[in-house]
Amino acid sequence: MSAFVAEDFKQAMQVHYSEEKRREITVDYVLPDFTTVKRGYVRVPGKPREDEEQQQMVSLCNERFTVPELLFNPSDIGVQQVGIPEAVADCLKACPWEAHRDLLLNILIVGGSAQFPGFLPRLKHDLRALVPDDLEVSLICPEDPLRYAWYGGREVATSPNFDEFVYTQDDYEEYGFLGINQR
Repeated sequence: MSAFVAEDFKQAMQVHYSEEKRREITVDYVLPDFTTVKRGYVRVPGKPREDEEQQQMVSLCNERFTVPELLFNPSDIGVQQVGIPEAVADCLKACPWEAHRDLLLNILIVGGSAQFPGFLPRLKHDLRALVPDDLEVSLICPEDPLRYAWYGGREVATSPNFDEFVYTQDDYEEYGFLGINQR
């Protein structure tokens, strides 16, 4: 994987001031042409493949960490939305304070973004700054974060008491949104 989450974004942006740092971060990404190369890949420096001279390549430098940075700061591109750490903190504030300790100890991270190198430490660091100092933050990342939510949905759908989880359109029309908790 060529993209990663920078532990300290401002420090990582210093790559523009040092040719040595720029060389460390820059990678060549071979674009797919869908005839000989079906899937793009990061070119291994010093070991060019025979057919790579004919392929289109893109040099990636700060793009490797600026794109995933949008998960933490979407306002950088004008999206008026909070980043993941703030969203977690906002969800926590909506819960009773008695539950905060247990909730912060059981934050489950799923989805493809969890696979970015550096994602978990950065999320923990940023979240740590948003919650009270006396509460511990623990992130849990399953072995297969990409499909973990699907597996959980499958378990619920195949459980014998699935009907207890179903909220039908008729239920909604009779009780409304707030009726979900009153059933």
